[in-house]
Amino acid sequence: MTVPIYSIYSIMLLSLLLCSLTASEGPRYVQDGIDGADVECVVKFFREVLHSDVTTISIPSVCESGVTGCVTICYLVNNDSVVQVLDSPKMVIHYRRLQAVLAKPIEPKTPKGTVIRAAAPLLSYLGLLDDPKLYTACFDKLDGLGNGEWFLGQNECQVSDTPCERRGLTVSISGDLKSINMFRYRYPIQPEKVSDLLISPIDAMDRTRIWLQKISKSDSFGWTGKLACDNISQVRKIVVIPEDIVFNNPDIQLRMMKAYLCWGVPIMLSDDFCSSCAGTAFVKIDSGEVLGAN
Repeated sequence: MTVPIYSIYSIMLLSLLLCSLTASEGPRYVQDGIDGADVECVVKFFREVLHSDVTTISIPSVCESGVTGCVTICYLVNNDSVVQVLDSPKMVIHYRRLQAVLAKPIEPKTPKGTVIRAAAPLLSYLGLLDDPKLYTACFDKLDGLGNGEWFLGQNECQVSDTPCERRGLTVSISGDLKSINMFRYRYPIQPEKVSDLLISPIDAMDRTRIWLQKISKSDSFGWTGKLACDNISQVRKIVVIPEDIVFNNPDIQLRMMKAYLCWGVPIMLSDDFCSSCAGTAFVKIDSGEVLGAN
């Protein structure tokens, strides 16, 4: 029996239509009250970055900590992973697979470029460059069999060509580079507008020196500090978010979830056990207020 050729074409077209409809279907279950825009955001992330579908989205019983300085909401997806969705702009800035996939590296000395290519869909989704010079990559063995994860980190995150303190991307990928286990993008925030009158780097160093002398005499701080050097070329502009400052200046009241343009002044910190470490003090570039130090 001969099947008419138009029937064959009809069957093929019907199959393609069914496949496209299936691919465009949304999750089978979405918990009541979840914002539709968040659902679209999660579905887009899973398809573009993880190349997988979303079947269920719900609110987890225990939410993971969000990204400091950002308004996010946590979702449990497919009962095997959690995501944090940024409120504005809508995007996933944190993902974690509940059961991490561990594996051996695909080759003994995997080039950094190969690791970055494995993260290319994620970098594209976040609007980040894939230049190997911008990242650090290392493999961490997590069992006695040589299985583990690749860790990829952004060397420096910038806002309008200015470094942003403690912002940037970290990613963990299975050893065989087939699965993203986790990523967290500490989304950079544009700094508040500054006044026309700006303090100089030398003034920032002087204000830092006075602040360090003051806190060194205070019992509320368990450490003392001093300027690392008197070279003003070491002082640079930096964007700082108050929530990212470890040692906040208690005399300064700042609005949370805001970023400020500061002078970053290199300092040395010492604790009661005589151990010391390098740090940075943050001085607002317009008002001259010392916000604190890391």
